[in-house]
Amino acid sequence: MTTSAHLKKLLMQRVKKAAEALATEEGKSRAELEREGEGWVDAVLAGLTESGAMDDTAYATAKARGVQDRGGSTRKVAAKLASKGLSQDQVREVMAVVKEERPDAEREAIVALVRRKKLGPIRAAGERRANFQKDLGMLARAGFAFDLAKSVLSLATEEDLDGFTTER
Repeated sequence: MTTSAHLKKLLMQRVKKAAEALATEEGKSRAELEREGEGWVDAVLAGLTESGAMDDTAYATAKARGVQDRGGSTRKVAAKLASKGLSQDQVREVMAVVKEERPDAEREAIVALVRRKKLGPIRAAGERRANFQKDLGMLARAGFAFDLAKSVLSLATEEDLDGFTTER
C-alpha cells in the first residue's frame, strides 16, 4: 500500500526506463514515449482512486498509527508521510485526525520506544545514570521533545511507564 503520488513516481521510473529502451525501436522520441506513458499512468491511478482501491487519506492514517505504535514521534510520522508524496496540508489533516483519535499518542509512542530499546527505567539501576545522555540523545534523534524525553527517562521503574501515558 502506498500513496498515489508515490506510486506515480515509481511507475514513471519504469516508464522512463522503457521509453529509453524503446525510443529507437518505435521511431518516437524518448520524450514522446514518456508523455504517452504518463497518460497511461494517470489513467491507471484515476481508475484505482475511483474504484476505492487507492485512498491516500486511509493509507496515511494507517501509516501514522503504525509508526506511532512502534515508537515513532509525531515529527517522524510527518516526515514519513511527506516522503510518500503527501502535501503538507494532507499531512496536517492526517496528524489532526490521529491526534483527535489518540490524544496521548506522543506519550504512548515514547513509551513504546523506551520499552523496545530498553532505555531509561528499563535499564538496570546502575546503568541508568551512565546512559542518561545517550538515551536522551536517542529520543531526541527520534523526534521527541526534550521535556518529554527527560521526563520519561527520569521515571524510577518500568512499572511507572504504564501510568506515564495517562498522566499530565
